[in-house]
Amino acid sequence: MRLTSNRITPIVSICLVMFACLAVLAPNCWAGVSAVRPGQKTGTLANNTWYFAEGTTRPGFEEWITLQNPGDSSSHVTITFMMADGYNQDKTLDVAGHSRTTLSVAAIIGPNRDASMKITSDKPVVAERPMYFSYKGVWNGGDCAIGATATATTWYFAEGNTRPGFDEYLCVLNPGTTQAKVHIEYMTPGSLNYFQDVTVQPRTRLTVKVADTVPSGQDEAATLTSDQPIVAERPMYYDFNSSISGGDNVVGATAPQKDWYFAEGYTSAQFWTYLCLQNPGDTAATARVYYLLAGGKVMYNDYPIGSKSRITVDPRQDIGDAEFSIVVDSSQAIVAERAMYFDYKGVWADGHDVVGASAQGKEVYFAEGTTLAGFEEYACIMNPNNSSAQVTFEIEVEGASPITAGFTVAAHSRYTVNLNQTVGPNKNISIKATSDQTIVIERPMYFDYHGAWAGGSCVVGYMP
Repeated sequence: MRLTSNRITPIVSICLVMFACLAVLAPNCWAGVSAVRPGQKTGTLANNTWYFAEGTTRPGFEEWITLQNPGDSSSHVTITFMMADGYNQDKTLDVAGHSRTTLSVAAIIGPNRDASMKITSDKPVVAERPMYFSYKGVWNGGDCAIGATATATTWYFAEGNTRPGFDEYLCVLNPGTTQAKVHIEYMTPGSLNYFQDVTVQPRTRLTVKVADTVPSGQDEAATLTSDQPIVAERPMYYDFNSSISGGDNVVGATAPQKDWYFAEGYTSAQFWTYLCLQNPGDTAATARVYYLLAGGKVMYNDYPIGSKSRITVDPRQDIGDAEFSIVVDSSQAIVAERAMYFDYKGVWADGHDVVGASAQGKEVYFAEGTTLAGFEEYACIMNPNNSSAQVTFEIEVEGASPITAGFTVAAHSRYTVNLNQTVGPNKNISIKATSDQTIVIERPMYFDYHGAWAGGSCVVGYMP
């Protein structure tokens, strides 16, 4: 998956000189500028609706819903399950203030159902959907997604492939009352793209197998365009390098843009990280990829991306084995995802994938999190600013009192929190993080689910 790249260039190590060089090299894109830039999020949680296109209770899959209520008063929540066969079912519940609730989907809708969800609440909540699986009884793992907060008529996925050992799907939810006609364009690294048209009936979900349209052996990105508002996710299952089996899932992006942010990134003998960049526009783009390393060191490389195409960046070719965060700045609006494959501690093998954060924020939320036996949870905090960030975690514990913890994250760096050490064992948790600087946080989590399905998942925290 390596692409030919230009020479990697270290930015001057002396801090004052480094700041000046960054400003000269990228005056309109670098996140360390002092003023609040367009796209930075400084609001408070106000979202009352969440959508999930993917979901199943087939044999070999266990699906959950986690709901976080960080407010002072109880929220009344309605979950509408929209099945692949058009059947709809509602579930209502109350979520107490400053708490987190966990629900089993199979306990609500029964087995052997493919179902999307729309979650509504009379007060703001945050919703995630963890899933654990044994795909075809062979590829074990898990994934997790924070729901989409709105429908859209266009969805983008920078990652995807039909290589041997990979099974990719697109799950499309039409929550409206009119059938949706969806056009899919698959964009490859070359000049040959592929096209597909599907129809999604009202208040139902459709699953598309990408390999039915795209020939085997292709890396591809996808753009879905619909005549009705929809929601789209992309689950993918694989046997990476014939040695790491598992799967991942993401909710797509609804618009390309010039800046993307990733708090997590790691390359080692047991971790492989790739950056997938999609240019859905008609004009070629150049993406500058910044790596924020330990101690505030920043390095970058430039990558050309042809129009209507995608490329794959291998950070190991740029910076070797390292722990890092990423800022992507592009000359044209693009879409960015980061795929990771791993053999965690040599025993829990899987992969995870995220669409980059579209902005930085001062409030970040995670509905899911656990330190139950067999789970190891982390929070990766990226501070791309010129000043250190003071970050506070307000941690809601299911069935127990909240916990508060504080962290200092140096300028132009990434900081990793071990949440098992922070909150102790055997707790289901949600997190509200606040910071005096705009930041980005991801939550990687590794597990041995039921002692049988080992793997990991990762999400970018929700920023209002």
